[in-house]
Amino acid sequence: MAILFKPGLFLSLFLLISSYHTATEASKVAQSLNFNSTFGNGTSNARELAGKCNWFRGKWVFDPKYPLYDSNCPFIDPQFNCQKYGRPDSYYLKYRWQPFACDLPRFNGLYFLEKWRGKKIMFVGDSLSLNQWTSLTCLIHSWVPNSKYTLFRTDVLSSLTFEDYGVKILLYRTTYLVDLVNDKAGRVLKLDSINNGKAWLGMDMLIFNTWHWWTHTGRSQPWDYIQEGGKLYKDMNRLIAFYKGLTTWARWVNRNVDPSKTKVFFQDVSPTHYVGGDWNEPSKSCAAETQPFFGTRYPAGTPLAWAVVNKEPLPKNVVEAQNCGCAANLCCSQYGYCGTSNAYCGRGCKQGPCYSSPTPTTPSGVVSVSDIFTPGFFNGIISQAGAGCAGKNFYTRNAFLSAVNSYPQFGKLGSAEASKREIAAFFAHVTHETGHFCYTEEINGASRDYCDENNRQYPCVPGKKYHGRGPIQLSWNYNYGPAGRSNNFDGLNNPDIVARDAVVSFKTALWFWMKSVRPVVSQGFGATIRAINGNECNGGNSGAVQARVRYYRDYCSQLGVSTENNLAC
Repeated sequence: MAILFKPGLFLSLFLLISSYHTATEASKVAQSLNFNSTFGNGTSNARELAGKCNWFRGKWVFDPKYPLYDSNCPFIDPQFNCQKYGRPDSYYLKYRWQPFACDLPRFNGLYFLEKWRGKKIMFVGDSLSLNQWTSLTCLIHSWVPNSKYTLFRTDVLSSLTFEDYGVKILLYRTTYLVDLVNDKAGRVLKLDSINNGKAWLGMDMLIFNTWHWWTHTGRSQPWDYIQEGGKLYKDMNRLIAFYKGLTTWARWVNRNVDPSKTKVFFQDVSPTHYVGGDWNEPSKSCAAETQPFFGTRYPAGTPLAWAVVNKEPLPKNVVEAQNCGCAANLCCSQYGYCGTSNAYCGRGCKQGPCYSSPTPTTPSGVVSVSDIFTPGFFNGIISQAGAGCAGKNFYTRNAFLSAVNSYPQFGKLGSAEASKREIAAFFAHVTHETGHFCYTEEINGASRDYCDENNRQYPCVPGKKYHGRGPIQLSWNYNYGPAGRSNNFDGLNNPDIVARDAVVSFKTALWFWMKSVRPVVSQGFGATIRAINGNECNGGNSGAVQARVRYYRDYCSQLGVSTENNLAC
């Protein structure tokens, strides 16, 4: 996991590499980020130091004056709010970065806001970008704690505007920079496509990063196939994939960004901190470490990704050390493809291109939600609703499929059978909750109190009702709030949209499913009943339980899969 970096480290941990220069010019970095000691002296001190001092070579020093902001900063996500949620030590807050050859000028938030008045800065990347976005916004907020701001957040996009200055700082979450899409084959990582880049245009500064997720395998790997040039591959050498993806990103920047109007930087790879052997403590992990590594050179050496970022030749042992997902009887070529000829299995793996084109992988055992949730399947449910039902003209198959695009992991559980059972379970509950897509809202729900006044994170708005709405009958303020945040609507101020916009309605159902139901799907259908309405279990409403089970059995039969044990609760 990443950590929140402190003000003195903000520039040094960028390790910014300009995408339109072969090397970062330190003076330009200093000028654009506005590190200075006082508000009135401009950036002359920073520019002078930039020519004499390498800010990136230094060490951690203990400073009792730190931290310069605390966990009260309103922009820190709960998962990174270590002090609020019980981290036992606090010494890590008191370290600052000290360059060997100079003192790092203190960041001045007021000067930053004035210099960037009316401009937009966007971070694009994974949790490293999230940390940097949070650090910068908290730094600025600590200088102007009473300044009016507007914060808008979804799973993908966060936007913070300091209204008095017109400065907008945005975060676009993407693990790979290139596109990750949900299609019939499954979750596909497209190495030569960046359609998401439309959201990055019009910025005055863009700061990119990617690397961490390229090496993930198994359950933590968020894709099923890699696509390049219209062909699908089950896997390839991850450094090769990273190189190809980064090349696509660089081409996108060259084609779409005017360097005279937009500064573009690439954040380099942060040191790993999971395995103690990387810092000469092989028996340890980062779990009990309370001090930084004080050496002048990181023992683990330069990360492999550095060679890719700098377009250096890959070390010869890289390919040999990785099997790139090939079957046991296949070899991995220099370019990450699987095969049996000398081009794939030659001494050290051949340095040149493969002699023959790799054979695309034909997806097997993969289900597409759109193929399973057919028009006939949908019509078989909604046709049983009465003609006067509000949901009859509200719920549509297209609305559901549109919502699924926001939740590409839905209906993807490893095997085709398990995936079909999840889809059957979802619609069994939807059928029961909505009366075959008849109801868009809970019957007499508006007369009931679904406000948890003790929940301060998602406080109830006076006059708003949080009764059941949508396919899974979303209820309570503590569900409307985060569901809206995840799906780009204000769930607390506008809960009615769940019963007025069919796509939003299905998105809230999928949000609840992936958050609260998906974790127990493997325990059987009975566990999903308990997750959705535990009051029905243990004799609370056996009729409702049996109705859900009947729908589930029916839909499993339609999809050609058997039901598992543990059907009731």
